[in-house]
Amino acid sequence: MKDVPEFHQIFFKILTGKQDKLSVFTYKTAYYTALLLYCIFFYTIYQPNSVKCSEKNNSEATMIHEQIEKKSKELKQIECNEHKILDELDSIEFQLNRTNMKVSLLSRELDTLDSNIYSIETRQKKLNRKSNKMKYT
Repeated sequence: MKDVPEFHQIFFKILTGKQDKLSVFTYKTAYYTALLLYCIFFYTIYQPNSVKCSEKNNSEATMIHEQIEKKSKELKQIECNEHKILDELDSIEFQLNRTNMKVSLLSRELDTLDSNIYSIETRQKKLNRKSNKMKYT
């Protein structure tokens, strides 16, 4: 008990009821004063504030929880819309690829037709020349 600080020794003696240098009256006075201070602190200062704080915190927590649920629903709606948009984009991309393939095929056919027309025109010119030569001869 000698290594325990003096302050703690006094309160230990108050709690155990031992008397040492101080009278019983001083111990009881100190004990009841400490008890009274504890009651004043806890019930008049700490407790009402904690009740108010807990009510305030509960209402804030409820509001925050409602906001989280609302934002969660909005996020789910946005994700659903995003999936719909991505599906539409995939469909448009597929149609665009098909259209590009058709344009490519049509372009090749057009090139082939141009080539054939050019070939026909050159043959026609040769035939016209031959026919003109035959007329003059």
